[in-house]
Amino acid sequence: MKWFYTDDCNGIVLSTRVRLARNVKGYPFAPKLSREQKALMLREIREVFEKYGTDRYNYIDMTTKSETERTSLVEEHLISREFALMPQSEKRMLIYDENSSISVMAGEEDHIRIQTVRAGLAIREAYESSARTDAMLSRGLEFAFDSRLGYLTCCPSNTGTGMRISCMLHLPMLTRNDYIKSVIEYCTRGGLTVRGFFGEGSRAEGEIYQISNQVTMGISEEETIKRMEEAVGIIVGKEKALRQQLCNSGERVLDKLWRSYGILSNVRCIDTGELLTLWSDCMLAKECGIIPELSDINLTRLLIDCMPAHIMLSDPSGTDAQRRDILRAEKIRNIINPK
Repeated sequence: MKWFYTDDCNGIVLSTRVRLARNVKGYPFAPKLSREQKALMLREIREVFEKYGTDRYNYIDMTTKSETERTSLVEEHLISREFALMPQSEKRMLIYDENSSISVMAGEEDHIRIQTVRAGLAIREAYESSARTDAMLSRGLEFAFDSRLGYLTCCPSNTGTGMRISCMLHLPMLTRNDYIKSVIEYCTRGGLTVRGFFGEGSRAEGEIYQISNQVTMGISEEETIKRMEEAVGIIVGKEKALRQQLCNSGERVLDKLWRSYGILSNVRCIDTGELLTLWSDCMLAKECGIIPELSDINLTRLLIDCMPAHIMLSDPSGTDAQRRDILRAEKIRNIINPK
């Protein structure tokens, strides 16, 4: 089951992702990898999954996928934007299990990127899942490793553990009270980075932020996990404290949340940007118990399902922007006002 199908987030931490970067010893890094070498390496990776894997896996040749299909996987945070945007002539493979809980990008910047995404705050659970896949692959592949530096990666910033932990947080109250700059400064001092909804280079639309570790060398996986758990815990605590004051903020503030709910309940045409703005209000209102009608609605799934590529995949006419906005509005109404 896809991570956003469950409504296990605490209203602040929407998801946790743990990614491990690995390169196969004996092959050059990606920029120097020939087409023939890459094809052989991808075949070896698949053979290891087939021999040692304990789950049923899907093996997707990304060169056979349309731009819309690739973008939909980015919207689900199953693959990176860089993996999706690689030229169609560039051979690469996506491997994921039946529940889409583990995904492996083979042939990206690093030879292998193992990724686990979980709903809510689940750093250790996500790490253990990725680590199991890493251990399984190690039975059939030897990874590039240096006893002093750690795992060797194409970009030096990933060398060491090769691990990136990323927690996606919805922080409307910290944003609206102008505390986000302080959050960013706090994270930077702790060796963490703050990015937007789709990671590096993206904006924090919907008041959604991704907090990730920057340091991978000279620090163990356990130390990284503890550092992330502590930082996310502090940020969540500050967001919760501000939310507790929300109900006493006056009718004007509450009216804004109800208006956003009213618009989404009756909208007839809406683009992604407006959806994210209204979604943030509704998510805040749901988690604070202000609008009971939203209590049983999985707003995280609503958001992902209403992203552009998902709309286009659900209806071929969604390739036209205006038609897509109409289809998005219809989907939102059907979710918020179930018959």
